[in-house]
Amino acid sequence: MQVHCAFCDGLLEAAAEDLGQRISCPHCTLDFELTAALIAEEEAAGSVIGSWFSGSLSTIISTAIHTVILVLCALYHYPPQVNELIGEEVMLAELPVQQTLTTSTESEQLETESTEAESESENLSELEVEIVSTTDSGGGSGDLSEAIEALTSSGSSGSGGSGLGGLSSGTGSGAVARDGGDGNWGGMLQQLKRNGLDVVFLFDSTGSMGGEINQVKQQIGRIGATLFKLVPNTRLSVCTYRDRSDAYLVQGLPLTTKLEDISNYLKNIGAGGGGDFPEAVHSGLEWSVVKNSFRKRARKVILLFGDAPPHDEFLQTCLQLSRNFNREQKGVVSTVTCRGRTKLPSFVMIAEVGGGESFLTVNEREIMTQLMVLVFGSRYRNKVLEAFRLLAP
Repeated sequence: MQVHCAFCDGLLEAAAEDLGQRISCPHCTLDFELTAALIAEEEAAGSVIGSWFSGSLSTIISTAIHTVILVLCALYHYPPQVNELIGEEVMLAELPVQQTLTTSTESEQLETESTEAESESENLSELEVEIVSTTDSGGGSGDLSEAIEALTSSGSSGSGGSGLGGLSSGTGSGAVARDGGDGNWGGMLQQLKRNGLDVVFLFDSTGSMGGEINQVKQQIGRIGATLFKLVPNTRLSVCTYRDRSDAYLVQGLPLTTKLEDISNYLKNIGAGGGGDFPEAVHSGLEWSVVKNSFRKRARKVILLFGDAPPHDEFLQTCLQLSRNFNREQKGVVSTVTCRGRTKLPSFVMIAEVGGGESFLTVNEREIMTQLMVLVFGSRYRNKVLEAFRLLAP
C-alpha cells in the first residue's frame, strides 16, 4: 500500500508488516513510525477521493441523460418547421411568378369583359337597325289596341340593369322610386297615363354632332309616335346648345303635344360651330329647366347628349341645375356621351346628382335607342325595344 510521509507528505510504499515499525522516507530521508492511526487516515482520504470521483461521475452521467431526455421531449412537442421554412423560401422565389400570373389573370378578365362589351354593342347595333328601319315587319301589324294591351299588362320588367348594350349606367337616388314603384312595367305605364310624361331632348349641335342630329331628325317622328301610343299623356321638348361666339348659344322648343311641331323645328337645326373642346352645356340645362312648364305629378326627364364637357368654370352650375331639378321638381337628368372611349366624367356627375343614368354610345346609330331606354329607365330596356317592334309606324 501507499502512505504519505509524516514530515514531507511524500508518497511511499509500505507493507502490512511495517505496521509499528520505523520506515525511512525516500524523499526527505527522515524516519517515521508507521502507526495504525496513520494507515486509517490514508484509508479515509482514499475513500473520500473515491467517493468524490464516483459522485462526480454519477452526476455527469445523470446530467447527460436528463439533457438527452429534455432534447427528445422538445423535438417531440416542437418539431422544427422544416416545411414552413421551405415554403417561405419557395414563396420568396416564386413571388414574381405569382405577380405575373395575377397580372395575366386580370388582363384576361379585362380582355373578356372588353370582348363581351363589343359583342353586346354589336347586338345593340342590330337592335338599332331594327328600330330605325323604315320598314319594320312587326310594326303596325295586327290590332293596335291588342298590342298596347299586351305591353301594359305584362308584369315583368325588362332586364339589362347594368345598362344598354353592356355599357354600365350609374343610377342616381330617387330614380327607382319614380319609375313605377314596384318595378312593374305595366304598373309604370298606368301611372304615366294618369300623371303624364314630360321629356326634354337636350343636345350639343356643334360641328362634331352631325351624325347624331341627323339620327334625331330622321327618327323623332317614329320615336314620338311610339311614346304617344304608350303614354298618350306625353309632351316633348327639344333644346340645343353650342358655345360662345357661335351663331347661337342656346335655342329650343318648349314642351308640346304636337309631334309635327317638333319635327318641323328640327328641320332647321344643323351641326356647326364649336372650336374649342368644351361647350355651353350649362346654358342648355338652364333653358331646359327654366323655359319648360313641367307638370307637378308627371314623370319629368331631361335627356342630355353630346361629345364635349361643359366649361370648367360652369361645371358647378351644371351640377346645381341638375341637383335642383331632381330635388325640387322630382325630375330626372340622364346623359349620353356620344362616340367616346369612356363616358365624360362631367356627364356622369350631372346624371348622378340628377337622379338619372349615364350611358356611352359606340356609334351615332345607337343614340335614339339609348335615349328611348333612358325615358323609362334601363331596367325596362327589353320592354322598350319590344314596344318599338310592336308600335313604331
